[in-house]
Amino acid sequence: MWQTSNSEYGRGVVEARHRALAARSRADAALAASLQPQLSRGTLSSAAAAAAAAAASPPQPRPCGGTFSAAAGDEPTTPAARLAARLRALGLRERAVCADGACMFRALADQLWRQEARHDEVRARGVAALRARRRHFEAFVAEGESFDEYAERMSRPSEWGDNLMLQALADAYEVDVNLVTTFEDARVIRIESAGGEARRQMWLGFYEDVHYVSVCSDETQGE
Repeated sequence: MWQTSNSEYGRGVVEARHRALAARSRADAALAASLQPQLSRGTLSSAAAAAAAAAASPPQPRPCGGTFSAAAGDEPTTPAARLAARLRALGLRERAVCADGACMFRALADQLWRQEARHDEVRARGVAALRARRRHFEAFVAEGESFDEYAERMSRPSEWGDNLMLQALADAYEVDVNLVTTFEDARVIRIESAGGEARRQMWLGFYEDVHYVSVCSDETQGE
């Protein structure tokens, strides 16, 4: 399930953030209009590989957030600059995807195949995974929405994905998803697959409550 480099960011906070994201997705769908080589084929740069190892065993909380050298107060203040700085510290850079409401699915399609156009395939796989493990996932659906309503909503082409869907996708593809975020309290969030030990690592960037992007090694500027 979810892990972060900040020990206090536990399950209760994750569930609260899910409820907030689900509510925002329903109420503010119009925000979708406002806001990539693979790292999973063993081609991570040495810096990114080190970051993956660090994420597997998160360091103890400290002011700089563990894997980052700059203190929080020294970070850029704009979300774009903050995410760029955090990615750069890991030897990564942003790989943009279309902001059409399907950005999470596009970013994962880019990570899996370097083909964001296959986002519909990713979405369908995620919805199928949700329904296949209904008994497990329905307890996490936001209050006021039934599981069937949630699954139907997630199947819509431009519906925003959320952390529950991201967990379902991590399980379906047997990957661990590492989110480099713009949050102040959780710079890297790790979503672990419920699958076996030999898992692939996906890396995404996340602008808080707004937009997902794919990321790639900083060594591949020409792609």
